[in-house]
Amino acid sequence: MDQWRVLRALVGQGPQTMSALAASTRITGPTLTRVVDRLAESALVYRNVDAEDRRRVVVHAANRGTALVRSLSPLITEAEHAGLSALTDQERRTLRRLLERLDQPASP
Repeated sequence: MDQWRVLRALVGQGPQTMSALAASTRITGPTLTRVVDRLAESALVYRNVDAEDRRRVVVHAANRGTALVRSLSPLITEAEHAGLSALTDQERRTLRRLLERLDQPASP
């Protein structure tokens, strides 16, 4: 799931630094490093040193990663619709609201 979130973020939002990618996917630094390592080993992403700040690494979706996201996205959307089809419109709205609430940062 984390690998999909990273790929989807890179394809949808473009190349990102590791810190920006951690924020956009809500994956912690150590876990994100492992995820990006696995994706790079599979040639789905690649890393470059940031031209503006050589201490930072920028992660890019490789052509293979972009193709994978584009091929799987319609299937995932279809599966989501099939899974939600048993719910009423009100139940779907409630579920969406609850999921959005879970995605918000925890208050202190």
